Amino acid sequence: MKRYPAMPAIRTIITMAIITKLLAIPGLFEDRNILDAPRSLKRGVKNIKSVILRIINKQRDPWIRIKKGDLKGESVLLDLICMGVIALDNILLVERIPQPDEVIFARKIGSFPGGTSANVAVAAAKLGAKVGFVGKVGNDLNGRKLIDDLKRSNVDASRVLIDYKAETTITYIFIDKQGRRTIIGLPGASELLSYKELDLDYLKSCKIFYTEGASPEVCLKVVRELKKSGIKISLDLSEIGASSGTDTFKNLVMNADILFSNRRSFQLFTKKSDLIEPAKDLTRKGPEIVVITLGDKGCLVITEDDIISKPGFQVKIVDTTGAGDAFHGAFLFGILKGMSLEKAAELANAVAAISITHYGARTGLPTLEQALNFLSLEGAGEKNEGSRYNLEEK
Repeated sequence: MKRYPAMPAIRTIITMAIITKLLAIPGLFEDRNILDAPRSLKRGVKNIKSVILRIINKQRDPWIRIKKGDLKGESVLLDLICMGVIALDNILLVERIPQPDEVIFARKIGSFPGGTSANVAVAAAKLGAKVGFVGKVGNDLNGRKLIDDLKRSNVDASRVLIDYKAETTITYIFIDKQGRRTIIGLPGASELLSYKELDLDYLKSCKIFYTEGASPEVCLKVVRELKKSGIKISLDLSEIGASSGTDTFKNLVMNADILFSNRRSFQLFTKKSDLIEPAKDLTRKGPEIVVITLGDKGCLVITEDDIISKPGFQVKIVDTTGAGDAFHGAFLFGILKGMSLEKAAELANAVAAISITHYGARTGLPTLEQALNFLSLEGAGEKNEGSRYNLEEK
């Protein structure tokens, strides 16, 4: 066979192009440290085989593009689907929050997976719920990290979309010695979710749907569609949404079955300092349950006929980022498992308390066993899950 001088160069170019494409597949080579190239290559080869098998067997991976409606005909039932913001939180520990024109140095800095709805999904999944997440990330390393974290947390990420033009949403969180926070966010891909991109069949495969309403118009369309199928709607009354005053967000609130809020957001939305009467009024018009978190003071759970006040737990506070999200995920888990509102609130308080003893929104999220042990040690619960905490399905 006649050899051509250019052939080795062409083969090299083709080989390099293939390697470049493979490296671009998020999560394929999880360890890209050049000092550990052999182990990384070995993992990469295994992952390549896995990807090929998924394609052959039509198994889903969050980084393989999925056509809308792929779930039709499949018997998929999730406890909870969360839709909304997924972000990378960059936490900076500082002596104090800087004043205008002041330059200070951070004591420590770290990056953690975050985003309200994504945090709620992970919190519920850690407790044992079957959870899916719907959102959007950029085609970048941050997006890959976030998807990998969802997968490690047993959250179905098959409906996470990739935006090839926008970057993954990131936040910068400054925490001073007193634990006070200042948050600056860059919206990114999370804000670009559109209704036409969503798989409604997938969204209808859950018992409870949760969102923080980051894209109110999109969320309202989804909520109205899901309510036709009898799916319970849970909404986080975020400060941005509460202060917007738009009819769209108000309609979103009135279509919710379970409304979560902190004190400040609730007062912004109702324009009243009192919490109980405005909440009672809401339950007569829209949400069946209004849950107001009060930080270390615990929470209020309000229905048309009842008012439940549960105190918080006193722990050493490290970072309160995501405490409300942890509470929401745990409360919904309790509802899904047939707990009373009182017991669901008690569990949620415990999970939130545990979460703030670690840096990052998800680092300290407990398993159900850890949460129940915490309650037992605090004298608020029992290790016998079948007695005080009814975990039987409805």
